[in-house]
Amino acid sequence: MGITWDEKRQRSKEKHTAIVKKRKEERLALLKQTMTDEEREQHRLDVAAQRHERIEKEKAEKAERREMARTGIPIIVDLGFDDLMKDGARKSLASQCRMAYGAVMKMSKPMHLSFVGAPGSDTLTRVRETPGNDQWVATFHEGSLTDTDENGKQLWAKERLVYLSADAEETVGEIGNDILIVGGLVDKNQAKGVCHRKARELGIRTVALPDKLLRQYQFKILTTNQVVEIVAKFRDAGDTGSTEQRWSDAIGAVLPRRRSG
Repeated sequence: MGITWDEKRQRSKEKHTAIVKKRKEERLALLKQTMTDEEREQHRLDVAAQRHERIEKEKAEKAERREMARTGIPIIVDLGFDDLMKDGARKSLASQCRMAYGAVMKMSKPMHLSFVGAPGSDTLTRVRETPGNDQWVATFHEGSLTDTDENGKQLWAKERLVYLSADAEETVGEIGNDILIVGGLVDKNQAKGVCHRKARELGIRTVALPDKLLRQYQFKILTTNQVVEIVAKFRDAGDTGSTEQRWSDAIGAVLPRRRSG
């Protein structure tokens, strides 16, 4: 199996970061050659102070994002399709869930990511066993999307649930207080329409990402983490620009454009 677009994008980012770091070190080495001992020592102290300030700022920003994610509008990844996937596909989906969480937590206004799987779900277990998972600001639920708590209250208000499905007749618009659900399937071609049917059986409204915008890009089938990241970026944009433009910007930030010619 070849590397995915997300892996290519991550490798490209790492390569760019390494090049920038090397160039910075080379410039600094040249600069130090012209410094006196006192200037070098002052430079060392300045760098240490700047590094400490940057670390403290990053800690504060991270703590703020974690708190926002704790109370943010939920987005659900439905992991209720283990029986339709082989072991390799479930492993891949678990990896996509990790990437989805990482993408959400990079937003300035993180949503609250929830993973829902049937009791004993292999994929949900894999996600839960991710190293450092105990530090995640996320919800893990074994059961149904329409389950209730011990007091009979729905875990997620059914009237707010909206399932993202390519088979939906309605196109997604503003999110508002809607709780979007992303189907956790790796090979959607092998189970076409299954998310739409499940939503209808549960009485949950369905919407599709804007098809006319998606046609500009290379992917016919999106991975779970790509869909989550697109939704997170749309939500993060706030009310700047039209609804269609914000969806266009969000999709364009995640997917590579279709090659011409």
